[in-house]
Amino acid sequence: MVGQVLGNLLNVVLDPLMILVFGWEIAGAAIATVIGNVAAAVYYILFFLRGKPSLSICWRDCALGDGICAGVLSIGIPASLASILMSVSQMVMNSLMADYGDMAVAGIGVAMKVSTITGLICMGIGQGVQPLLGFCVGAKTWERYQKLLRFSLLFAFGLGLCMTGLCTLFTVQIAGGFLTDPEALDYAVQFARILLTTGPLFGLFYVLSNALQAMGGGSFLAGGQSEPPGADLYPGALPAAGADGGDRPGLGPAGGRSAISDPGVDSLPDLCASGDGTVKETDIGKCIRTDSFPGTVG
Repeated sequence: MVGQVLGNLLNVVLDPLMILVFGWEIAGAAIATVIGNVAAAVYYILFFLRGKPSLSICWRDCALGDGICAGVLSIGIPASLASILMSVSQMVMNSLMADYGDMAVAGIGVAMKVSTITGLICMGIGQGVQPLLGFCVGAKTWERYQKLLRFSLLFAFGLGLCMTGLCTLFTVQIAGGFLTDPEALDYAVQFARILLTTGPLFGLFYVLSNALQAMGGGSFLAGGQSEPPGADLYPGALPAAGADGGDRPGLGPAGGRSAISDPGVDSLPDLCASGDGTVKETDIGKCIRTDSFPGTVG
């Protein structure tokens, strides 16, 4: 949050300074954006290097095996493709609009900014609910997951509907803050009202996409898993798969997978409760640090 606010505030302050005072015009706007992004990135790097958070960016703590890389890519690649395709669609739209003149290009640019007022707010709702849904998936509290998802969908749809209504009602005033030419303003108003017809659906889209990511997204759906991600961490959470009611091969009592290779400990909570500050290898190929959070999964 602090990093985002820092980058955006720098951008807001430097934009008029470099465009109006220094007279750098478009180059000034680009430079201000780069400075804001670099400042936010530097803040995040320093925050992690100081060692305050439980997360680490040190090379010794990085791992690519045990399906970690595949899990990251299965969620990251679709998100990257979505951003790339959005940029491609904007370029194609601007290219097509160029045939109608500079005023049409200016109008569609402002219209897209008007529609993003609704889109970005709904995106924030979707990103905000993702960790909550992820916690429910990890703890397998599916009833709470469904309640959160239903509330988030209703709230996001209602917020999208309200923001769409406000933007539609004040389209002329919002677009007029960017454009003074009557022809460009007329284009912007028409385009904006067309784009805003899908505004109420923004919230549903972002909440559902983030809900899928919270459940493991690509690996959970594309891999055809019958069990939610994280279900193998807690013995006894899954029913026995054997027809005779016995344990499944490689699994613990009642179908739950034994979390560690030490026969004297039956589950991850038991291991972590020891709080001995050691790192032990589990049979799912992950190291659990118990020195930072005794009694919990680190």
